[in-house]
Amino acid sequence: MEIDDGTGGDFVAVVGLNESYLRLYYTTDANITKGVTYRLRYRAHNSIGWGPYSDISYILAATVPLAPPEPTYVSSTSTYITLNIPRSLDDSGSPITGYKLFVDSGDDFTSSYSQVLAYNSQISYAVTGLVTGKVYRFITCAINLYGDSNFSLEVIAGLGNKTPAPSAPTRDISIYSEESMLISWGEVTASDLPVLGYVLEMDDGFGGLFSKVYDG
Repeated sequence: MEIDDGTGGDFVAVVGLNESYLRLYYTTDANITKGVTYRLRYRAHNSIGWGPYSDISYILAATVPLAPPEPTYVSSTSTYITLNIPRSLDDSGSPITGYKLFVDSGDDFTSSYSQVLAYNSQISYAVTGLVTGKVYRFITCAINLYGDSNFSLEVIAGLGNKTPAPSAPTRDISIYSEESMLISWGEVTASDLPVLGYVLEMDDGFGGLFSKVYDG
């Protein structure tokens, strides 16, 4: 088998110099540059001598793209979830022609992924057709001439509006201390998605900035 330098130069024999070489495959990795198209040809040998060369093949040194970074959550409402879809950092020698987006069924992370067929490689995309109150996983992949990349890592997002503003916190005056206060607040129940916790902030008593004193 012979190969050129990727720029239309002379052919150089890389395998088969031994006349008894009968394998029908060979892996070459010497002087191969990603994204370059090489010309290859070969010929057979018998007891009379070498036959004519085959037709020339043109082979691009490339493979499937690198998996893109995971999608990033932008926002959500009760009807759609907006994601940013990052681009792959390496096309692996063949230009990327598009991206695919996949989502699970929102069944407690146990369901398989299905492709979002309406997605058309946009960087920012609002996923619709989901069920309010469910939490979904999303992954992507990049596509080039050689196929699909590996999947990205997942991003998790719930379909629903933000929780409404809670009632103002109050002090329980039945418990008194000069150095401490018992603060309570009402439970938030009007929410599309389960409430996962509360954060309490307090200023310095002189109208200064708020800082977090409780997160749970």
